[in-house]
Order: sequence, then C-alpha cells, then structure tokens
Amino acid sequence: MNDHNAPTKTPRTTIGRRAALLALGLAAAFASGAPATAAASETPVIAYVKTVEGTALVHRGNETKPLSPGTALYQGDRIETGEESTLGFTLMDGTRLAAGPNSKMMLDKFQFAQQEGTFEFVARVWSGTVEYFSGLLAKVSPGSTTFITPTGEITPKGTHFVIKVDDAPWPDEFAPAADRGAGA
Repeated sequence: MNDHNAPTKTPRTTIGRRAALLALGLAAAFASGAPATAAASETPVIAYVKTVEGTALVHRGNETKPLSPGTALYQGDRIETGEESTLGFTLMDGTRLAAGPNSKMMLDKFQFAQQEGTFEFVARVWSGTVEYFSGLLAKVSPGSTTFITPTGEITPKGTHFVIKVDDAPWPDEFAPAADRGAGA
C-alpha cells in the first residue's frame, strides 16, 4: 500500500551530497577566471575572517585595521592577535586557519587557479599558534602549502596540524609601519 499524499522525506545522504556539490561548485566559481576582488585595488580576495575573539589586527601597507567577521584578507596581509585573543579565517579554496593568542603571521601567497594549473599557499608565522585544516588546494595539489617560521619551513602532508612558534619580533621588512626600526 502506497500513500501518495504522505509527505516525502529527503534522506540525509542526499542532503549531504547536495551540500558537498554546492561547496565544490562555490569553490570552482572562486577558482575560475573571475575571483572576488577589492573594489579599489583589484587585488583578489584570498580569505574571509570567520571568527574573532578579543583583538585581531590586519596590517596592510601603512594601515592597521581591526578584524571582524566578514573582513576580506589579501595576499601580503600581516595578521596579529592580541593577548588572550583568537582569529579564524577561511581561504577561498576552503582551507581553514585559526590563530591563537599573541600570533603574528603574513599571508605571503595564495594561488588557486585550476584552469592555469597554478596552486600555492605560503604563510609566514613569526609567533604564536596557528592551526591548519586543509581545503581543496591540498587535495588538488598536495605539497603546495608552505608555512615559514623563524627556524624552518613546514610543508604539510596531512589535513590538519598545529604550529607553535615562540615569540619573535616582526622582521623590519614586514613590520607594521609604526614598528619599523623598533625591532618589535
């Protein structure tokens, strides 16, 4: 006996597949020839801030601005978290990063261009704790992610890891304008 008037239910596996296809479609759209850009500078957006607890700043050129959820991040941005502060952000390929208290890092390079076959992410971590969860970049091009620390380079082979770097000052060439020459 089949009741055609009974409400239909979508199985969870179908919903999960639809969500995965939507996520892949969005990532492909971001990776296509039309990246999201900053209106004034035409510099491609490489990430968006998802969470901020406490104080988190971005140093871009000679400007320093507080970060909040939804803020766009760009190649070359220097990120700093305050004491007892955390920051979470997601790169355009779905890679997630979380910076703990007193962290200093720079988003050196991000390329995720499937049509050109160009894949790379490079970040410098001078101090603090950074947690990494891989996205499409690691799946499409394993070994194309590099974290540079004061004592060496890390190329993750897995999908998740944590970096802990003892406090180090910004090198002068990457220091926020207010700190240049001060060794801090």
